Amino acid sequence: MRDAEIDIYVPSKIRQFDMKVKIKITGCKVHGVGYRPWLTDVAMNAGLQGFYAGNRIEGKNSTVVIQAEGDEECISCFIEQVRSNKPEFAEVDRIETEEYAGTVMPLESYAAINTSAQLNKAIPLLLGMNNKMDKMLDKQDKTIGKLDQMLDKQDQMLDKQDQMLDKQDQMLDKQDQMLDKQDQMLDKQDQMIGKQDKTIGKLDQMLDKQEETTAEIRDLRDDVVHYSNTERLRRMEKDIQLIKSKIGIRSHR
Repeated sequence: MRDAEIDIYVPSKIRQFDMKVKIKITGCKVHGVGYRPWLTDVAMNAGLQGFYAGNRIEGKNSTVVIQAEGDEECISCFIEQVRSNKPEFAEVDRIETEEYAGTVMPLESYAAINTSAQLNKAIPLLLGMNNKMDKMLDKQDKTIGKLDQMLDKQDQMLDKQDQMLDKQDQMLDKQDQMLDKQDQMLDKQDQMIGKQDKTIGKLDQMLDKQEETTAEIRDLRDDVVHYSNTERLRRMEKDIQLIKSKIGIRSHR
């Protein structure tokens, strides 16, 4: 019974696979841009039954070779999507389509194989990314350590600046005190100058008095000299008269 159901079901599907095509996509950037996973999604959305996509190098050209199998409507939809769209980073020069008579792998089988292949590619990449992330974390830890050291240094510098500011405040206080002392000294000097001015005034008065006294003394001396000379003359005349009288000489008047 089971074998009979299979015999009836398989010919029914075979009759639906009435079209096979081969598509070749050529361009400078069709490898490594996710073209095959993208084509697999397009094939599933178009409803293909058979599908295969592989990367090839033909001379200097990079190509993606596609085998597709399905009814005419699904094949037409698939070809239209392939011609009108592409992966984001792909660069396509031309797309060629021709009939294909060979065997095409079932889409489900290819999808499973492609998924496995993508995982095989992804695992080393993920491991590499993990290693890179570990290295990045180490670098970040070192960077954070350096930043911590820099912050410590900055804190020390700020402490030093605070100390310098305190010293400057002390210096300013000292300068204010010095200015106050200088103001006091200037006041004292002003007082001394005032005293000196008074002293000079007194000295000038004393000099004036001395000049007056000197003049008076000079006049007095002249008077004394005149008086002394006159008195001396009188005495001399008196002595002469006395001598004359003693010797008998008369004076003539």
